[in-house]
Amino acid sequence: MSSAAAAVKFDYFYEKQMSSFASLPPPGCIKTVEEICNERVPKTARVIGRLIERDIKSEKGILSSRDKRHSLTINTRLIEPFQAKINCLYQVIGEVDVSRDQREVIITVRTAVCVEGTDLIAYEKALQFQREYLYTR
Repeated sequence: MSSAAAAVKFDYFYEKQMSSFASLPPPGCIKTVEEICNERVPKTARVIGRLIERDIKSEKGILSSRDKRHSLTINTRLIEPFQAKINCLYQVIGEVDVSRDQREVIITVRTAVCVEGTDLIAYEKALQFQREYLYTR
């Protein structure tokens, strides 16, 4: 089974299981920066990326993928004051929006945690194993 097919089925399973918690904000589907930039965009997402840029006035920042080929914009207005450290690894959970011109993905962050020290290669392998396991259930 392809990784993309497993991810799509996992997203469906995840949203179906979490629909019973209607009064709570939806949990984020675990995605990588590359998946958010290249694939179908979920309503909410949990993403790990390196914060490479931060603009306090506009309340925005940019998360980069592990290989630095992909990046996405985060809107931090809901979590200000956000004491961010540039070039640190952050896990963010929030609502995903696509800009009007369909060129930029923006995550409005509900929560952000510094996860500096996380082994991203091992994290991505574990994510792949989890998706494959849940797909077979």
